Amino acid sequence: MDNQLDSQLVIIDQKRKKFLEEIIYRMNRQRSVMLIGEFGVGKTTLLNQIKAEHTVLKKIITIESLDPIESILADIINQVNQEGAVGTRTRVPRHLRKVRSLKNIGIMVDEAHELRRSTWPYFKRIMDSGIPILFAGMPELRDYIEERHGDIRSRLRVFELEEVAREEITSHICEKIPEEVLKYLLGFCDSNMRYFFEYLEDCKRMAKKMGKDQIDMEVAEKVV
Repeated sequence: MDNQLDSQLVIIDQKRKKFLEEIIYRMNRQRSVMLIGEFGVGKTTLLNQIKAEHTVLKKIITIESLDPIESILADIINQVNQEGAVGTRTRVPRHLRKVRSLKNIGIMVDEAHELRRSTWPYFKRIMDSGIPILFAGMPELRDYIEERHGDIRSRLRVFELEEVAREEITSHICEKIPEEVLKYLLGFCDSNMRYFFEYLEDCKRMAKKMGKDQIDMEVAEKVV
């Protein structure tokens, strides 16, 4: 099918392009940031682009937000040095010192609103050592940090993602998917980009099943 869709085309409107450039700029200069937005606006996709396009940092480490701090610290060490560090409570002080001594790396935390409260003081110490951290999560993440950790909030530049305007989406990909189909799908999923891409993939499969070489309204109506 000739209307295969590259999702990266959709999320790079002018605002996201600016965010991408500014976040990379700040992290390259050892400054931490917070990226917030509602479910489905494209936070994870933007994180993947940041990780792929950074040019100064040697490596960006991605950590699991649900892990306890002993596992997080060991994971950072292992991703950088492949040491086989084991995350235990007794090793937390030693592992924290080792993480703070690392050079030319960044840390990325998706779903940061799920971080345990006890982890935040450790992240503050890591940031103070010159390691930039990108926290991404739901808008309540900012509210929590402002209420509970003003010292950390003062170290963070906040970027808030919003829905991509429908005209931005259609201007990017209307040559690949008929505009009436795009508008129909966007309306059905209420502009949630995660659902939008899922419906598009379903439409591609349905078009193939129906023997069509393009997604048209007949295909879209069968899917939704």
